[in-house]
Amino acid sequence: IRRQRQMCKETASKLNLSWGIAISSSLFSILHLGNQGVTALSLISIILVGVLMALYMLKTDNIWGVASLHGAWNFTQGNLVGVAVSGQNAGDSLLRFPTKSGVPDWLSGGAFGLEGNIITCIVLLIGIVILRLQLKKENS
Repeated sequence: IRRQRQMCKETASKLNLSWGIAISSSLFSILHLGNQGVTALSLISIILVGVLMALYMLKTDNIWGVASLHGAWNFTQGNLVGVAVSGQNAGDSLLRFPTKSGVPDWLSGGAFGLEGNIITCIVLLIGIVILRLQLKKENS
């Protein structure tokens, strides 16, 4: 964790914090390129998740919170709700929500799952704005 934190500080000092967040979030998205059902919208959503988690890390200085949020999101989708997790099919789950035909992928997320829909992108953008405003207030 110390090494990761040091790398982030070095990146931030060489470029700036915004570039560091953009680069790390984009790399996080690239890691999902090989997943089933990947779309441009799902990649945007993954980038937004990366930005949100980076801001959360800056606010809390707690990598365990980031790891817990990511794990809880994946666990809830796959094991509780029964929908695809980043294009990976959900196995057995507590609930099962079948994909309805006729619903466009941009609204349902399609084969990629909830991360591939516009609603998730909007919620993530709202979260990013809230965290950014909180950080700005704390640093004033």
